[in-house]
Amino acid sequence: MWVKFGTSAKRVIKRAYDEAKARGCGEVTPEHLLIGLLGEKKSPVLEILRRLDVNFDKLLPEAAKASPVGSGWTGDMTWSNTAKKVLEASYIEASMFRHTFIGAEHLLLGILRSGVSPAYEVLKNYGVTYQSAKFAMLGMIRDLTESGVAGVAGPDLQALQHLMPSRAPAPEGDQLIRMKMPVSDESMALLDFATDVAQRLGRDIVEPEHLLLGMILLWESDVHAFLSDHGITYESAREFFEKKKPPEEKEDPEKPSGAE
Repeated sequence: MWVKFGTSAKRVIKRAYDEAKARGCGEVTPEHLLIGLLGEKKSPVLEILRRLDVNFDKLLPEAAKASPVGSGWTGDMTWSNTAKKVLEASYIEASMFRHTFIGAEHLLLGILRSGVSPAYEVLKNYGVTYQSAKFAMLGMIRDLTESGVAGVAGPDLQALQHLMPSRAPAPEGDQLIRMKMPVSDESMALLDFATDVAQRLGRDIVEPEHLLLGMILLWESDVHAFLSDHGITYESAREFFEKKKPPEEKEDPEKPSGAE
């Protein structure tokens, strides 16, 4: 899995490893990763936090306070189960954004997406949730699309280059929707997710089922909670739509899956 990490993520992981070792721990936890993230001065993470009005000087000590202290490093180092879930979630996040490697910003989203850890609680107490961080990142990508790296304040410009969308903007006549009233950031995120799902399934147009699958991926939203409470998962919904399609329209099994 290591080869899939970008330079900034590798620095974060190395910093987290050193932090765990210094605290006498035998395993790396999400809290160590969070400290590693906050020490990464040249990454989109700081821009995301800036957009969320997070007091960085207060957040770092809180992250350190939440970090576990062991009885002494014995020479072995593993990953806690929650940290493994963060790494898995960060891979999913990078894939959803169609980025070619995992960056520090994906690790941040991974901590928030995984939940149920002191690191998650620290971020949540400062108003940083999966949804808010995702919106901030989407806003940063939109600013990059419209203005280039010069239009985004904050981190080193080179750290933002990999966020630039790889696909050309759609022609004027092929807009996804024509807005007749304001659209919330959450709805814009849903459209982004639905577009990603459609592209991953090899489609050249967003269909209603892609919107539903996007809703399932829209964590921390009321619609996600509603679908989850009714037992509707990404896998079950996709399987249902697969069965409804005519045989000749089913996806090529060799194509990448968008399922988690």
